[in-house]
Order: sequence, then structure tokens, then C-alpha cells
Amino acid sequence: MSTSQPTLSRRRGTRLIAVMSAFLLLAAACGGETEPIDPLEAQERLQELVDEIGWRNNPVARKANVPPPGTVELADTLPPIDEFPLVVTAPSGSNRVVAEIFVSTEKSGDDTDGWMIEVAESFNDENQTLADGRTASVEIRKIASGTGYQFISAGRNLPAGFSPSNHLWIEMAKVHQPMAVVSDQLVPNVAGIVMKSETAEELRSNYGTLTASTLIDAVIAGDVVMGYTDPFASSTGLNFLLTVLDEFADGQEDRLVAPDVASVFEQFQQQVPFVALTTLQIRESVEKEAGTLDAFVMEYQTFVNTDSLKSGFEFIPFGIRHDNPLYAVGDLLPEELEVLKLFAGYAGNSDFQEKAADFGFEARIGEESGNIQIELQ
Repeated sequence: MSTSQPTLSRRRGTRLIAVMSAFLLLAAACGGETEPIDPLEAQERLQELVDEIGWRNNPVARKANVPPPGTVELADTLPPIDEFPLVVTAPSGSNRVVAEIFVSTEKSGDDTDGWMIEVAESFNDENQTLADGRTASVEIRKIASGTGYQFISAGRNLPAGFSPSNHLWIEMAKVHQPMAVVSDQLVPNVAGIVMKSETAEELRSNYGTLTASTLIDAVIAGDVVMGYTDPFASSTGLNFLLTVLDEFADGQEDRLVAPDVASVFEQFQQQVPFVALTTLQIRESVEKEAGTLDAFVMEYQTFVNTDSLKSGFEFIPFGIRHDNPLYAVGDLLPEELEVLKLFAGYAGNSDFQEKAADFGFEARIGEESGNIQIELQ
């Protein structure tokens, strides 16, 4: 037994005795009354008793040294690919060339998140013909951008195509697999900070301007309660992480991992009470309990499709654009690459681009829309 245990037990015992004493005093005070106590008088008397309790807020931080388990391959830590469903499957037939695409969740989900599903189903119904006479088809796997990147970097269950929310995952994937551009932008989008209007006005009053930089300062100062998404899974989370590090490093790329930058980031991280896996999960949390957070990160497409955020909130863009690119993964057969190119061209036609705007994929450059102004860099 460590020497600190008796001290810790005594502190806990002292606080327990003090709390019990308060209840006993309150019981005695109430027990001596022959008439009911006015609620306000009872509250004041209780507060007087609580104020007489002597206690100290002395939290004990515990640390444990956990040795690493040795060399672990990323492929061994990934879940089965079937946990990420194919939301569009190719029609049956031996005369088809099928290209599977990993697609980020905000465009491969349900309802307002299903733009890519609609495009893919229509594309498969068209039965477009390749140069060799076979029919082109695609399959869409719903998977978060970061999780898709992990499968690609591990070389496991490689798809023919990869369409994350932004190019950051593509740049990282290039280290592990050949990546060939098919489309730099399927649909436009942007990441941003969603903030309560009253919080935004207060920050403008205190900091002069409202940017990602002033928000970071406000979070560290404890003026704002913020939530953001996991940078290992979410494009918005990764974008925000790099934005924060860039701010701390004063825009100097070689200082992004410097000790002083890491130290300030830890201060920021300690003030963030909520981290979701993806922007769709943070949307679900906000819809259930919109008043908990003052600010949180979210894509514009998700923001405009969240009913609880249609009033009383502002959207402040940050970081790089979310252009939803499409890249070929690995060394594909020529006919697989041909399918991807046909699909990208099909998604880019005017009808589907107009539908994309209906799904919320619209980035107005310097154009006002309510309280929202999105300026992409």
C-alpha cells in the first residue's frame, strides 16, 4: 500500500463527515419546527448551513505507466469491412465491370446525406458501355473518411475508388498506395464552426473579430464550451486539428509538432468536453441536446440539414475546402479506371449538381445567406 492512501482516506472521511453533519443539522432544524417553513426561508437556512461546512477542492490526479504491447500492424486492428455496409450494389451479370468506391458518410447515408447513393443507383440503371462492350457499374461503401483511409493505408480490402470529404486523406494515402485523380471535386462543401448567436456576439465584443483563431483563444480561456470531431475519422476534425496547430505554430509548417505548440494544444484539448466520431454523430448529439455546447465543428452540408440549427446559430468557415474528390486507389485495371471516370462524369452533369445543392452541397463564395457567409480559400 502506498503512503498516500491514509491521507487520501482521511480527506474522503473528512468530507463525508462534513456532508453528514450538514444533513443532521438540517434535520434538527426542521425537526424543531411546529409550523411549515416557507420555501424561501428553508432555502436560505440550508445555504447558511452549507456555508458553515469547511471543505477543500483538492482533486488527486492519478497516472499509470502502461507499456506498449509491442509491434502492432494497423491491418490487425481494423474491424471487418462488413461493418461498413455497401449501400449501393451492382446489378448481377457476368458482362459487368464493377468498381467499388469508399464514400464519406455525409454523401452515402440516409435522406439528406444520400446524394451519392442517388447518383450511383441512377448510373447503374443507365447500363453505360465501356470501350470493350462490357457494362459499367459501381458499388458504394458507406465509410467515414478517416476509416476509409486506414483501410487503404493498411492495404486491406482496397476499393477501386476513394471519395473522402477533403484532400487531406488523399495526400496521406499517397504515402501508402498509388492514388490517381479522377475528379478533384464531385460536389463543393466547406468545414466550419457552428456557434450560438449570443456566443458569437459576445466573442465579437470581447475579441473584435470572430474567426477560428479567436475561438481557440476563447476556448483556452474557458469562455466557450466547445465540441469537435475525431481527427482520425472525421475530415472536419482533421481539418480543425490542422487549423489549431497552424494557429499555434504561427503558420510555420516546420513548427506544427514543436513541443511548445503541442503544449498549447494540450491546454486547448483540456477545455473541450465533447468529441464525436463524425459530424453526423455530432449532429445527432446537438439535435438531442442543442443547449449543451456553445460551439462545435460541422460541415456546411450537415449544418443546413439540421432543423435545430436553423435559427439562433452562426456558421464560421475555417481551413481547407471540402471538395469531395474521387481518386483511383492502387494499380487498377484499365477498365476499372474507365468505370470511375464514367461515374465521375455522370455525377458532374447539371441535373445531379443541381440535386447536390438540394442536399446542401453548396459553397457560396462571398455570398450572404442569412447569417452565413462562406469564403473559401
